[in-house]
Amino acid sequence: MDNLNFFKGYDVRGLVNSELNNEVLFKLGIAFSIYLKQKNINECIVGRDGRESSESYQTSFIKGLTQNGINVIDIGLVITP
Repeated sequence: MDNLNFFKGYDVRGLVNSELNNEVLFKLGIAFSIYLKQKNINECIVGRDGRESSESYQTSFIKGLTQNGINVIDIGLVITP
């Protein structure tokens, strides 16, 4: 995860399989779980959009969250603005 250019103002956007991949999403899940725990939050709602890569990325992100003790509510496919 040498290149962090995928962080934008309000979201994460990057090139599939080069900037973003399952390993990166897993690590983001772990990092976000640490942030949540610092805020005494033990639960997180996770959804995904309709892109082809989204389901596997969501799975990897959730694995990172749950590995660190966060309870995840998976709401599946959702609309995005």
